[in-house]
Amino acid sequence: MKSKSRLDRVFRAAASFVSVRRAALLSLGLASALGLGAAVSASQDKDALPTGGLITLYQHDAVGSSLSFQRGEHGGRVSEGQVDLSQAQLVYGAFATGLLTVGFSADEAVNVVDLGELLVEPISLAQDAAMKFPISAFSSLSVSGRKLVYQPAGGSFVRLGAGNEVFGVPQRGLVNFEPKLGHCYALRYQRTRGDRRDVLAKFQVVEHRPGESVTLRWANIGSL
Repeated sequence: MKSKSRLDRVFRAAASFVSVRRAALLSLGLASALGLGAAVSASQDKDALPTGGLITLYQHDAVGSSLSFQRGEHGGRVSEGQVDLSQAQLVYGAFATGLLTVGFSADEAVNVVDLGELLVEPISLAQDAAMKFPISAFSSLSVSGRKLVYQPAGGSFVRLGAGNEVFGVPQRGLVNFEPKLGHCYALRYQRTRGDRRDVLAKFQVVEHRPGESVTLRWANIGSL
């Protein structure tokens, strides 16, 4: 009987060891899976484009005069005692006083198109007596099948019918243009080195103080 009792204790100890080892392996596997998932998520977040926002570009601030659509912030960086604009796609006043400039990066080709004010007329509802005002289609401006589209009040998305030259082959070289108050612009920037991104963005001139600053509402529409 004593021998059987001792054998039972050995079997129970062995079973307990196996259970603990199995739990440890499961925990390790779960932790590894979670770690891998976090790494994948971090990689995806790193590659994701900023959605957009509101930014002011200052002509007399070398660092704050440009916009990087890829980073979602001012594009100027101080490097080796000078300002580097290689990460920016749009700059104000640096190449021509009071003007916006694209195409200044040697590693990037750019198209930019002025779409005008893009005002969308409101619709009146019988149960709503409040005043209605036209608004800009900027917020709904997007891309579908390499065509620019927008959403009119109370309707489905329709083709813009203008500005589709932005989908043409991106051009190299400086292009200066006046930021017109209230106007919307479509911009395509294509990296020729590095990640070789080909991205369509939009921006609207919200405020302009000629020779001082320009405030833009901007957003990335998507990759092409």
